[in-house]
Amino acid sequence: MSFPAIVTEDTIPTKPCQKFEGHTDWVRGVIHLPGGQQIMTCSNDGSLGVWNLQTGKRIANWQGGESGMRSIALSVDGKKLVSGSHDGSVRLWNMETGKVLAKWIGHTRRVWSVCWNGDNDRALSGSSDGTARVYCMGCGDRKYHARNQHWTQFRVHSHLLAGLNSHCNRRI
Repeated sequence: MSFPAIVTEDTIPTKPCQKFEGHTDWVRGVIHLPGGQQIMTCSNDGSLGVWNLQTGKRIANWQGGESGMRSIALSVDGKKLVSGSHDGSVRLWNMETGKVLAKWIGHTRRVWSVCWNGDNDRALSGSSDGTARVYCMGCGDRKYHARNQHWTQFRVHSHLLAGLNSHCNRRI
């Protein structure tokens, strides 16, 4: 069964405003940076790219190791970044210097998603190993098992950690 396309007078054709080239493998994640003039990308090539929105030029190239990066999330205050990798590691980055502040190891498979809570004191990661991890800034690492579900998205609201997997919504 097919459905007809909905066309209205308000439909405006769109085209890309800018093209960003420079990664040597798939781009897996992209975020806007504070100030609205730059974006950051993560790629299977193991790098993070900082790009100028107006010119499309790469401003910075941060290397995160040999493992491809799957996801990135900027802290609410814009000072830290967390990235998830194919090797199961999670890295905490300093946004001013582009240096890795911490590398957390614990997932046994790819990290598919990362995010921050609203207070900037916890980063979260979800992996295809069926676990979610909470990284408390200054209080160690806590792990939550998700009954071998493959987590794809996380969102944090207050003290509730919610994840979306390929089968259904799950709350931990």
